[in-house]
Amino acid sequence: YLAKLVVSISFVMRALWYFALLVMVASARPIVIGCVGDSITEGKYPGDLQDLLGKDYKVYNWGKSGTTLQHAGDYPYWNSTEFRESMNTTADYFVIQLGTNDAKTWNWNQDRYTNDYNELINLYVTRPNKPKVFINIPPPLYKDGVYGMQQSVINTVFPELIPQIAADHGLPTIDIFNYMGGAALTQPDLFADGCHPTPEGYLHLAAAVREAITNN
Repeated sequence: YLAKLVVSISFVMRALWYFALLVMVASARPIVIGCVGDSITEGKYPGDLQDLLGKDYKVYNWGKSGTTLQHAGDYPYWNSTEFRESMNTTADYFVIQLGTNDAKTWNWNQDRYTNDYNELINLYVTRPNKPKVFINIPPPLYKDGVYGMQQSVINTVFPELIPQIAADHGLPTIDIFNYMGGAALTQPDLFADGCHPTPEGYLHLAAAVREAITNN
C-alpha cells in the first residue's frame, strides 16, 4: 500500500510540475499586435513599434500600399493578402489606420466609408479571443491634391468622423492626426512628400501607438 501511495504522489507531483511548466510557457508568449492599414502602415511604423516595445511583443505589419477601406475603392484592402493574414492570425491588439486613399477625389464617399468601417471593425472585435482594437485617426495631409487626396477630407472630415465611428463601437482612438501636426500643419518636417512620413515621422507615429497600447 505504501509503495502505491508513493507512486501516486510521484505521479501527482509530475503532473503539477508539467502544469506549472505549461503556465510558464503560456505566460511567456509575446503580446501580439497586428497593424492594419495602407502605405503609411506598410512603410515603417510597425517595425519602429516593435523596436520601441521590445521582445515581450510581436508586431505584425499588415499594411498594403494604396489600399482603401471602401469595398468600392480603386484598390480595396479587403482583397489583399495582408487582410487575409490578419484574419488568420490571433492577435491581442489590432491597430487600424485606413482612409488616406479613400480621400482621393475618385474614391471618396462618406456613407460608404462609414458603413465599410463598421463592417471591418465588427470582423476584428468579434474574433474568438476578443482582441483590443484601436482606431487611428490618420496623419494630416500637408499638400492638397497630392496623389489625388483631398485635404478637406483628411484634415476636416476624418478628425470628426473617425472618433464617432470608434465611439459607436466603444473603441479608443489614437489621435495620430494631432500628434503629427493637426489642422494647423505644425510639423511639416515629419513628412517626405506631404502625405508619407519621413523616418523620423514614422518613429513619431510608432511612439503614439506605443503610448496608447502600454497605457491600456
